[in-house]
Amino acid sequence: MALQLLCLVTLAGFIIGVSAETCDGEGSLRLVGWLEADAGRLEVCHNREWGTICVNQSLDLWPHKNAEVACRDIGYAGALNSLFHHTIPSDKRVREDSDVPIHFSQVRCSGEQRSLLDCPLSEITEQCTHNQNAAIVCRRGRASGDVRLVGDQRDTVGAVELYHPMTGWTGICADANYIHMWRDNRRAAETVCAQLGYLGGTPYVQSLQRSAISDRKVVVGSCASGAIFDLTDCDISTIEDCRGDDLAWVQCSTTGRNGGASKVGSEREGVMQVQYSGRRGFICDNDWDNIDAQVACSEFDQYNRNADTTPKRDYTEFVSDLKPIWLGGIECTDKIVGESSRRDIVESKIKECDYSEQYPIGLTECNFVSETVREHRLAQIDCGKL
Repeated sequence: MALQLLCLVTLAGFIIGVSAETCDGEGSLRLVGWLEADAGRLEVCHNREWGTICVNQSLDLWPHKNAEVACRDIGYAGALNSLFHHTIPSDKRVREDSDVPIHFSQVRCSGEQRSLLDCPLSEITEQCTHNQNAAIVCRRGRASGDVRLVGDQRDTVGAVELYHPMTGWTGICADANYIHMWRDNRRAAETVCAQLGYLGGTPYVQSLQRSAISDRKVVVGSCASGAIFDLTDCDISTIEDCRGDDLAWVQCSTTGRNGGASKVGSEREGVMQVQYSGRRGFICDNDWDNIDAQVACSEFDQYNRNADTTPKRDYTEFVSDLKPIWLGGIECTDKIVGESSRRDIVESKIKECDYSEQYPIGLTECNFVSETVREHRLAQIDCGKL
């Protein structure tokens, strides 16, 4: 295979500049330019030449479902994030070369495709530049209880699939025998949408051809009382008698929760999480202190001046290194109240606080590898008793 490869290392830290390069395998994909093997600018082999994909300056035109299909096409389990040039950290951008062609634009996957070229797309790229190149961050594995939406090009709409390591992706049956279990189960729909990073969701039933979704089906029953963190906190049963193509769908709120805090653990303590790009991720505990914990508890309507960063139990079971780490260096503030010496928090939400570190590509560890939450260096809170 004839190659023309130009490697440039700049003082600014850009990794690679790539001129036109020939390829075999129409529709093959690769990631280019970052030190991280699981992330980079997305390139596609078309007409025997590697080239980029154009995003029209809006992530609405490069949705997460595109990244999911592309990552699976390359051989990963799925995607952590969908990016384009302007949202890529400056020290990770590829030095762009005008000799690299731009092959496609307006890619609109619905989630169930096996190849990116199976998705609707356009070869009209005259208005595109390399400042609009698509990039993705892939994930190596899936966690039991992960959910995804398929069957619709919008990230917020689709048939719900549930993942288990032993069986893979499974659809939720909503035929005539089971339709009431999903149509009236708003709590389950809201839980699915919360897992995907949205504020709320509505359940409904719609058909989807079996060729687009696995034949194995489950049904979802009542959900646990109190705080629930994913769909596995609801009653889930495997069935063999699902008839027809009617499946459980959701319409999630288009309002995401970028910066919105949550926690996994128990009602008043646990491991902190934050939403970014429609996905929950963790916070590194560098600079994380009791003031930050008080602000987090305030966001959960559990404010307590005695809140701290040391829960009474170990929450390692809730930590999966398959989820990204989005933030670090959180620094919330407090102030003296009135003429007293009592101090009170200034911010009421974590996203209002200063932070020194943001990881758009998602870290998998806070520079440590360990079996426990504490040694993972993840932020935790204990909001104390009511």
